[in-house]
Amino acid sequence: EVLRLAGFAESSEAFAMAGPPDVGHLGRLQGLLREQDRAVATRSLPRVKRRLPQFDGDLLREIQAQAKYNEEMRGTGASQASTAAPSSAAPSPELAPAPQPMDICGGGPSGTLRLRLRLPLGGRMELEVDAGTSAAELRTLLHERTGVPPRQQRVRIGYPPRIFEATADEVLSYCGFHDGEVVYLENTRDLFLGNLESGHYTMAELLDKLPAEEEASSDSDSVGVLFRQALQAFSIDPEEHGFWEV
Repeated sequence: EVLRLAGFAESSEAFAMAGPPDVGHLGRLQGLLREQDRAVATRSLPRVKRRLPQFDGDLLREIQAQAKYNEEMRGTGASQASTAAPSSAAPSPELAPAPQPMDICGGGPSGTLRLRLRLPLGGRMELEVDAGTSAAELRTLLHERTGVPPRQQRVRIGYPPRIFEATADEVLSYCGFHDGEVVYLENTRDLFLGNLESGHYTMAELLDKLPAEEEASSDSDSVGVLFRQALQAFSIDPEEHGFWEV
């Protein structure tokens, strides 16, 4: 509209001057535009009221309660420190409590170790054993409570968990077991079958992964014996991956 007032004509593509420019007309148009600019510049905009964020009343009460509790605790500690009478006299030898025997793994005066057992399928179990329990006795107890035969047991203790290796007669308190120890029990047969079913390993690699107990066992139902018999019966190549696809 401004261009038309200035004497321009609109075509399909652009604006073009329709005739010789009228200087007087353009001057009046310039004055009109300046008046509009001044009106816009001096126009007062409505003021926007800002709303201050409201504090959560529950959160405020929690902060006040916590501050009050901290203040009370500081006052209690100061009063106890002021009323406590320091004693510089050493206790007489006859009144000093006699030291109680402790096993080297912290099992307590009673010599009992509380073991937190983690089972192969994710379950948990609490066990209490004497600190003098042997490794063989522990494996027998694990067999009774979980059903995993001793030769298929892989026990891990410590952090990070490490494989527990000990002779049958070695005592737990001398093998790294502590009171409250987390004991991880794994079933080596299940681990081997999982590797077999995954198809990620060749038959030769699976033979190398046989648990030492199964490798040395000559029982007819041991994993090592059954696996070798199956390889021979089905003529499976040692470099084959898919045992179940043969």
